[in-house]
Formats: sequence, structure tokens, C-alpha cells
Amino acid sequence: FSHGSLELTRALERGLGVNQERAESLKREIGLSDRMEDRETTTILSPLIEILFEEIARSISLYNRHATRHIQRMILVGSGSNLRGMVDQASIKFGMEVGKGNPFSRVAAPAFLQPVLREIGPGFAVAVGLALHAIATD
Repeated sequence: FSHGSLELTRALERGLGVNQERAESLKREIGLSDRMEDRETTTILSPLIEILFEEIARSISLYNRHATRHIQRMILVGSGSNLRGMVDQASIKFGMEVGKGNPFSRVAAPAFLQPVLREIGPGFAVAVGLALHAIATD
């Protein structure tokens, strides 16, 4: 998925004629909803998600052809994993358990920050992983 979640935001901006802030809000509030009143938004997002899922399916297939152990569970990371309905749609599409990654799960932080860290965590997966790697190898 060449531009990640930003591509979804831009598609909503163009397709619905809304600003970036409103498009971001629609991604989180409506996302891949199956309600009729949300159909306009999901009609814009669904083809882009389908492209992403096709790329994931190719990667899974390639891996499974060459590995002795097959992929049985998927963890989504990146801010696009916060798209409403993304985890459920991926689970249905790939027939496996799918969850959102939380790179802060092993980082000590005050309890009041935990909900915020769970929300923003997927978008920081690479940064946290690199930071933890640097700490572990020092």
C-alpha cells in the first residue's frame, strides 16, 4: 500500500469534498462500516482496502509456499490499522485471527496514558521497534 493511511484520507477528501480533518474523522468514525447511511464513505475506501488486501494475500501466499510453518495470525500496524472495521474485515478476508499491534505494550508508562498509547501505538510501530532495538544492542 504505497502511501498508507494518508492515501485513504486523500481519497475521502477528493471523493466527499471535505477537508483533511473531516476525512480523518470519517476514517475513524465510519471506516468500513456496513450501515447504509455510511455507504458513501465505504464506497470510497473499500477499493483501496481491497488493493491492500490483495498485496497482503500475495505476501502470505508467497511465504506459505516456501515455509514449513504457515501464517496463522496477523498483526496490523500503522495508523491505517485504526480505520474502523479494518481488523474485522481483514479477519474475514484472510480467515485468521487479526489484531492491532501495540508497540508500547512492553514500554513502562503511567496508567492514565495506556488508552492513548493503545490508540496511537500502531502508527509508532517502526519507531518504537527501532528505539527498543537500539537500547537492546547498546
